[in-house]
Amino acid sequence: MRQIALTLIIAWFALITSEAQSNVTHLGIVNPTARNIEKLIFFKENGFLNLDSLLVTGIFHVSNTNEIKQSHQYLTDHSINFVKIKTIKGELSIDSLFISNRWSQQFENIFKALDGLLFFGGDDVPPAIYGEKTFITTDIIDRTRNWELSFMFHLIGGKQNMDVEPLLEQNPEFPLMGICLGMQIMNVAAGGSLYQDIPSQIYEMDYCEDVAQMPSDRQHKNYLYGIDNTDDKTSYISFHTISIKPHSFLSQFNNLTGICVPSVHHQAVKKLGQNLNVAATSNDGKVIEALEHKRYKNVYGFQFHIDFPELYAEDAAFRISPKKDFRPSASEKDFYKSLWQDFSERIRSNQVQ
Repeated sequence: MRQIALTLIIAWFALITSEAQSNVTHLGIVNPTARNIEKLIFFKENGFLNLDSLLVTGIFHVSNTNEIKQSHQYLTDHSINFVKIKTIKGELSIDSLFISNRWSQQFENIFKALDGLLFFGGDDVPPAIYGEKTFITTDIIDRTRNWELSFMFHLIGGKQNMDVEPLLEQNPEFPLMGICLGMQIMNVAAGGSLYQDIPSQIYEMDYCEDVAQMPSDRQHKNYLYGIDNTDDKTSYISFHTISIKPHSFLSQFNNLTGICVPSVHHQAVKKLGQNLNVAATSNDGKVIEALEHKRYKNVYGFQFHIDFPELYAEDAAFRISPKKDFRPSASEKDFYKSLWQDFSERIRSNQVQ
């Protein structure tokens, strides 16, 4: 009788453990700096990322020792136990990013353990990777981040090498969101290219003061920031409206006419990568602001930033010039927030399949 009771208890415990495990969400974030972890915690605690029992895997290259140390210290100082740091091991040249390589198995193992992935922003992709010379204004990412392009290529595929089957073929509904550099990495990994400098290449402007005189819809970062080294109040963020493509994933959101998005970039998508469609542009149509994948409907990216916690403060205000502040409206904040909630819903939908 005792044996039967014990067996029933073990079975019951196994059942509830299994059910609990099924409600755990495993989210991967690429480049989990202390700042990016701080952002993630903000979105989790404020209900923007509405996911069950969130466990986060932050992924660095093992050689990114300074950032790894700082992130571990941040996790310790704030007693955060739902974020773990994982490292990619092994060095590769940029000529080996878009083939099966020594990272391929590591990428597959990470992919299989996750319910969704988030690629954050940063500096510029090395132009040599998409076959161009380097502009003077290009501020290249550290070599410890080159692996991110290979990871994205392994995930979604690219025209550089059609023999490598994308990992998303194993789960075409897998959610993957890129923000700013994250979207640019998506495009380059799929075989596309970038404008290395928006003012000079698209608008034929060479000086910050001249760019700052253009209509706000053509300014993709605040070019007044830093040019007066006695000014510590002007924001590096600019705000401009976007034009959403009909039938794109963004067209599901209502009342977006005149909505301004926060923008901090000087590069933009030039030639589209394989299987990518334009979902939004700047109002003049010259700068691509959002991409979506043709085959993998939950793969998409934004050139603008929805990942700044300061956007969501009740009294949020950003100094654009000595005479002008920008205050995001309630509708704009709701739009930014809805994009996080949409990402959450995509992850939940993928989990139940």
